[in-house]
Amino acid sequence: MRVSIERISRAEFLQGILKINQKISMKITEGTFAGIYPTRVEDTDDKELTVAGPTYKGANVPWSVGMSALLELTGDNGIYEFDGKTTQVRQEPLYQIVLEIPPDQPVRHVQRRRFVRLEWRIPIEVELSTASGESSESQPKERLFSRNISGNGICLSYHKRLAKGEQVDMIVPLLPGRPPLPIIGEVVRADDPAEGPTKDRFDIGIQFIQIRLSDQDRIVRFVFDKQRERVRTT
Repeated sequence: MRVSIERISRAEFLQGILKINQKISMKITEGTFAGIYPTRVEDTDDKELTVAGPTYKGANVPWSVGMSALLELTGDNGIYEFDGKTTQVRQEPLYQIVLEIPPDQPVRHVQRRRFVRLEWRIPIEVELSTASGESSESQPKERLFSRNISGNGICLSYHKRLAKGEQVDMIVPLLPGRPPLPIIGEVVRADDPAEGPTKDRFDIGIQFIQIRLSDQDRIVRFVFDKQRERVRTT
């Protein structure tokens, strides 16, 4: 899998992308307090940004001028990573850290492609419908396995070819402990079985035609997060 990494200037990032109150994480790689701490942007100019001082279990994480941290911001179209060097530590009236982005170290933008496919095998509960959208009473609910998923569709493995235009009601479990997503999809393709262990099953391509925008965004973020995990382990 390829991930697009773009480098943008400090000025472009601070003036056009970074926003006040955005959530941001600070990663300390060395020392007693090494770890990742969530915080938020409180101010910015053309060279520096000010963030709320990190805390751990209700106590301020000790910080000093000169300390460096890797900062990560998740935006609408990707993740931005950059190195920050501490120029000020304010204790009053609020605990704040001021960090400069070195001018010779551009911000790294890991591009988020909205509908990238993720190879993903999980059981999906489906109910076939007619082309008009009415459920077929003669067709019981079945459990099929997915092959991949993206923000606008899913590929399922099925022992029968489904007709293009046929509708499918799906219950998609995305994350353990979170409610599954109710989605209605439409069959857009049914590929012939390939040779191998699944040679008796069709790949059914389904486009999402009824899905809450919040649920679609959850899928996009899920795919993106899984891709990042795989990149980090390769």
